[in-house]
Amino acid sequence: MTRMGNMRHNTKIISARFIRKQEKVECLFKINVVIIILPHFTFTTHQVIHDIKLAFHCCPWEREWQSQSRLYGYASTKTKRVVLNEFCTSEHSGTHVDAPIHFARDTWALDEIPLEHMWRVPGVLIDVSQAAAASKERNYAIPVEELEAWENRYGVIPDFSVVLLRTGWGAKSHDIADYSGLDAERKNNFPGLSEEAATWLATHGSRHGHVTGVVGVGIDTISVDVGNSTHYKAHNALYSRNLYGMENMNNLDKLPPHNFLVTVMPMRIGGGSGAPARIIAEMSDEPVGMPMHRQHVDSAAMGLHAQAQLLLVGVGLLLIPRRAH
Repeated sequence: MTRMGNMRHNTKIISARFIRKQEKVECLFKINVVIIILPHFTFTTHQVIHDIKLAFHCCPWEREWQSQSRLYGYASTKTKRVVLNEFCTSEHSGTHVDAPIHFARDTWALDEIPLEHMWRVPGVLIDVSQAAAASKERNYAIPVEELEAWENRYGVIPDFSVVLLRTGWGAKSHDIADYSGLDAERKNNFPGLSEEAATWLATHGSRHGHVTGVVGVGIDTISVDVGNSTHYKAHNALYSRNLYGMENMNNLDKLPPHNFLVTVMPMRIGGGSGAPARIIAEMSDEPVGMPMHRQHVDSAAMGLHAQAQLLLVGVGLLLIPRRAH
């Protein structure tokens, strides 16, 4: 049996049921947990896909349904059954990537983000959930002090890293109203980065003499900014410096503080400002030591030579069809 044939996996998948044409559906956040035990492989990466061009408009209801999705099923003859679904959504739905161009001119569009910034990038997890809960502030703005406290304990964030921020808010994702923090005025309220902390991350590499610096920042809320933000200063601080963002992340409570790899797989949209994405964390079964550096990624000495656990850290975007009333 091949090495791939020996792969052990345990998956739980929620799928959409087949429905008839012209039935509306709602787009909901659902947890999709995939944990795989996989032997270490050495990968050579090539892009083997075409762009999805923004000129391809598949949704005549796009203006009316800017933040929702529809799913239709098509049945064929009595002897055969064919399922063909039409899917339309915002680039920024479910677990998704924000390209720098989302908030900053003259920066990378989604398809321009270098592949090496997304493929098996060393990750660090900064857990601010206790501080956020203790503050009793729904729009808790993560301060620089929390980031510095992580470095005081674990060491300097390595060059060419992805930084993931756990606020604990992801536990609310089963209820979109609670997750959005909607108040009586229908305004959002949830934790996010302060402008100062976003700037601290975006300029981290230059302060430490790194070649590249932090390449991406992810969070388990709807936005890298706090929910009641109106000027999106964290977005601007990050994206104007060509960092990308990841929002609506999941399972961050299962990650260690460091010594894991992150692979980000957004739908490739030519010229896109973002896209729904699958994001996978690859964790070593070896004891956690100093934070992993980029040069260790392709080395068996990094601790992934035996077995590595892959954990889906994006809830994805799963459609649960519902009949129109």
